[in-house]
Amino acid sequence: MPDPFAGLFDLAVETYNKLTEQVETESPPEDAFACKAGCEHCCYQQPISVTPIEVFHIANHVRKTFSDAEFNALMTRFDRPIPSIEFGGLTACPFLVDHNCSIHADRPFACRSANSYNAEECRQAARNGFKGKTISTYQGHYTATQYVLDALYKAIRDSKLENGIFNFRSAVAIALKDEAAEEKWRQGQEIFGDDCLAGHR
Repeated sequence: MPDPFAGLFDLAVETYNKLTEQVETESPPEDAFACKAGCEHCCYQQPISVTPIEVFHIANHVRKTFSDAEFNALMTRFDRPIPSIEFGGLTACPFLVDHNCSIHADRPFACRSANSYNAEECRQAARNGFKGKTISTYQGHYTATQYVLDALYKAIRDSKLENGIFNFRSAVAIALKDEAAEEKWRQGQEIFGDDCLAGHR
């Protein structure tokens, strides 16, 4: 029997890229994006939301590509996050290593849509814990992400498996700590639970 989820994450990435290209053509950004490698401000934002498809893709990617030392260091960052004085007491994403995303090509769609025209606005907002500070962004990327997340959610909904929009940090930690998590999920077990739930669609 064909795997209904095989290649779904990659297809979602391809769709997202096409959508962002289309929306930028139809409604061009007002300015050049300030985002670049080493710019880590958005990696200290409040919790982001993900679908199970993203969670298991990331967990599988980590198991295939991280060394034992890298994996152990990652789990330490999950289990014992350290609040940042520089970034308003927020904690960094566990995948932030040496100011860069260690899963950049496989990052969640919420991260893909993050953008800014002004790096200084991001820096000031991060220093304030992202409270009451405005960041100039291009909304087209967020629209593309919403479309893709809706599609992933609906793909799982039709399968009758545990579904929802989950807290990234909590859900990925579960998938990494239990190598059988995805198999259990595919068998119809509830893996994430209400504690991880960030919202419904």
